[in-house]
Amino acid sequence: MMTMTLGLRLATTAVLAFCLVACGGGRDPVSTDAGDPGASAKALAATGSPTADGGSVASRITRLQRYQIDPTKVFVAGISSGGFAALQMHVAHSSTFKGAAVYAGGVYWCGCAGAGGAATALANCGDLTLPSNQASYNSTLAASEAYLDAQSSLGTIDPATNLRGQPVYLWSGTQDQVVNPLEMADLNSEYQRYGANVHFDNAYSAEHGWESPDGELACGTLGSPYMVRCSANGAVYDSVETWLTMFLGPLKPRNNGKLSGTLSSFDQTEFGASQNLSVSSTGSVFVPKACA
Repeated sequence: MMTMTLGLRLATTAVLAFCLVACGGGRDPVSTDAGDPGASAKALAATGSPTADGGSVASRITRLQRYQIDPTKVFVAGISSGGFAALQMHVAHSSTFKGAAVYAGGVYWCGCAGAGGAATALANCGDLTLPSNQASYNSTLAASEAYLDAQSSLGTIDPATNLRGQPVYLWSGTQDQVVNPLEMADLNSEYQRYGANVHFDNAYSAEHGWESPDGELACGTLGSPYMVRCSANGAVYDSVETWLTMFLGPLKPRNNGKLSGTLSSFDQTEFGASQNLSVSSTGSVFVPKACA
């Protein structure tokens, strides 16, 4: 499980964050519920105990509760296999999710594990590092768009027309050995085809990871916890600030103080989570005090 501090106030905004590293999904997701389209959106939380940072941590696993969030400000973000999952959630449920941030993910077809299953998706879309230290890649863009169009027409996913104008942030490090940068270029093309408003950061000499000024690793370093710190024009970059600004508009100054809220564990099995789907039965959610 990967945790991070955004340092920015998200009072009534729900961000569903999938942090699964590598295309095979070797880590549990960090997630909040995306919410119902009504005024009182669902979220997941538990009664917790105080922590040193001013928040609290869950003492038991509980079921879904309700919180007041703005249904027009529900977004999804993820890295690696979590990036593929974020793309899946955004495209399939574009009536609920109003935008997405994808770090080192790939096209829709590969997020569905491809027509040939997970092994085919991995061979074509990443996770297999070749002797050249490049991630495996064979373009599946055409197949992905045909598949997306078909599912949209059948009504098995939300209409693809919802994607038009929605904000999308994409990150791909030029040195990524896990998900080939060409795969993210395909995802950029896919989103552009459906009219999304895309910001594509693909010029940083970064390894596989989530870029943040709080990153524990240098930009070009590969390894756990897959949090990298990059610089632009001599200043530390903040990719999260970039996409939060896209999603929400002007932000309040970064808050480096103590968190105020509850960190909780919740039962994901009622949403279909199982080991067969590589989704943990237990998830985690941080609920800001203003949303409780």
